Amino acid sequence: MTGPPPEAVFLDLGNVVVRWHPDRLCANLARLAGVEAARVAALLATSPLDPAYVEGRIDTAEFRDGLGAALGVRLDAASFAAAWTDVFERDLAMEALVEELAAVVPTYALSNTNALHFEWLLAHVPILGAFRAVVASHRLGAQKPDPRVYAHAAAVAGHRGEALLFVDDIPANVAGARAAGWRAWPFTGEAALRRALAEAGLPIASPAACP
Repeated sequence: MTGPPPEAVFLDLGNVVVRWHPDRLCANLARLAGVEAARVAALLATSPLDPAYVEGRIDTAEFRDGLGAALGVRLDAASFAAAWTDVFERDLAMEALVEELAAVVPTYALSNTNALHFEWLLAHVPILGAFRAVVASHRLGAQKPDPRVYAHAAAVAGHRGEALLFVDDIPANVAGARAAGWRAWPFTGEAALRRALAEAGLPIASPAACP
């Protein structure tokens, strides 16, 4: 890769730093509401409730009550929170990479998330403490790939354009960062990211060889 090493790196959270399972979320809510998982999936995909929650325009209670009304049930707060957050798995290899990366270059998280998920991640994924800051959509009021997100993140990092590197598993978000002038890569796994970071000039260890 050409050019100087990045001055700051932003990583997506879901399915980059931590694994998350939307199918499990739909199954959890379906069991709670007594409906089919496909109905929950369709509702989350088409209702304005989910983007409003991800962008912080409604709070958790408003989202829960709206979702329950759309499904024809009343969702208990504690049961809903458990179902909504039982969707994550820690990725220890990626956590090790984040720790290594944060030691050599300013490293940030840039995530489309919501209040309940963010609170769970802060409580259960200690590596979030290695980030200099977490730019979260529900706090910002906008979500990737909205150009405002990348402008805000650049201001947080104090750098612009190709000095910034972003890694995300969703092509539209990668494209949004590139449109903002950033370097941006699709995430294809920890080993591939290690290699790419090293090729970009950062002192990151190569992936462990197979035994």
